Amino acid sequence: MAWPLIIAAAVQIAGQYMSNQAEADVEEQNARFLRAQAELAQAAGDREAKIFSRQASYEQGQRITAYGAANVDVGSGSALALLASEGANAMNELAAIRYNTEMNVRLARERGQLTADKANTLRSTSYNTLQAGSTVLNTFASYDMRNSPNKTKTVAGGNPGGNYIAGTSFSSSSYPGYYLNTKKG
Repeated sequence: MAWPLIIAAAVQIAGQYMSNQAEADVEEQNARFLRAQAELAQAAGDREAKIFSRQASYEQGQRITAYGAANVDVGSGSALALLASEGANAMNELAAIRYNTEMNVRLARERGQLTADKANTLRSTSYNTLQAGSTVLNTFASYDMRNSPNKTKTVAGGNPGGNYIAGTSFSSSSYPGYYLNTKKG
């Protein structure tokens, strides 16, 4: 009977289920880590933007003070153009900092969601049932192939998956009584 086969399939299914549960635990832990990483990325980006903004304002103030000390009219001409250009550069840099922060946060959140989804899949009854069904089918199919009266015999020096001599396959059903015994002695 096929009881050993059934027991082997059941043990394999139980092992797959337990492995899926352990992997789901790891994925849930990764999802928590990635959510925390998103929060840290947001806080770090906000801090970097605040520091940059403060530094840019300070430098702009220093330029205006230096121009004033040198009796340069900052209300027109090249001094005004230079101050406007420096201000625009600072705003562009601040926008880049905010954009990078947004991308880092979004990436961490999306990766966290993907890992949480994977954990849910690994824990789902439907996924485990499908995997168990596949295991049962593969186990019985491999058993059937090993015990088939029409299975392919291995020719000396041949491929274990089939018998090939110059591209021709030989099996016990196509050439009854014709195959080489590869056992020595």
